[in-house]
Amino acid sequence: MKKHSQPTRKVRRSRHSLGELVSALSSCTRNSREATVALLDLFKTNRILINDHGRLKRVRVYA
Repeated sequence: MKKHSQPTRKVRRSRHSLGELVSALSSCTRNSREATVALLDLFKTNRILINDHGRLKRVRVYA
């Protein structure tokens, strides 16, 4: 099993802005490409909901 050089960062289930999510991801990854891949993975697995005028919507990613 691969050991991480940094401890993982736990984010409690609460409402955060998309900017806060990107900031948390970029602080845990080595470069911007790895952060982008991690963000896309979160979107594809439907772990992120976006607030659109009071309604929570899932993000669809087409690649």
